[in-house]
Amino acid sequence: MRSGSTFVLVLMCALSACARDVVPQSAKIEDKRDLIQSLGDAGAELVETAAEAPANLEVTPEVFRVNSAIIYVYEYESVEARTAISDTLVIEEVGIESPSLLWPERLNIWASGRLIVAYPGTDGGTIMLLDGLLGDPLTQPSPSVDEPFPPAVASAVGFLAELLDVNPGDVEVIGFTVETWPDTCLGLPDDGEMCAQVETPGWRIMIGIQNQEFEVHSDQVGQNLRVKSY
Repeated sequence: MRSGSTFVLVLMCALSACARDVVPQSAKIEDKRDLIQSLGDAGAELVETAAEAPANLEVTPEVFRVNSAIIYVYEYESVEARTAISDTLVIEEVGIESPSLLWPERLNIWASGRLIVAYPGTDGGTIMLLDGLLGDPLTQPSPSVDEPFPPAVASAVGFLAELLDVNPGDVEVIGFTVETWPDTCLGLPDDGEMCAQVETPGWRIMIGIQNQEFEVHSDQVGQNLRVKSY
């Protein structure tokens, strides 16, 4: 259940004074500077490293550690120069086949503006962050991708991002705990709502968007979501 006065309060907040605290939808990332700024705005810890890149796509990439993951950022002189490279990549089921691209493990790759961004790994949180900033990857999703959060947490992130019209990459999961709610309203009934007094297992999920914090109550799978307004 995703409607009712609880969510109306959040929506009213987003459309009024609270909207000033919400990060606006990110503009398209055109270059490395945009990417660094957007990763910082999303709360990611970003450090340039001296790690050696396992491939060269006409330009030498800069290597960054984003939280615990290593990504490779290829910046070209123009969008046309980047397109000339990205259009030659052959998309396979679990990565990209290219004579100049020899990666030791599964590759996730994005193209945006003058950038090609590559992440050879399966951390779901990293992939979700880069998806939110750069759009859909050129590669296909892998069944081996590590789930970053329980499904209910991912559902809560997507719901708040849609409700407040922000990029999912701008949404930070502060924490989550297993809970047993006292009723089917997850402890957050709407005014006058009748709730079955049945213990309901689920999650308490804390989510931050810039300086604003939300507490989301969820059932086990994220189908019933309610937001506690502050």
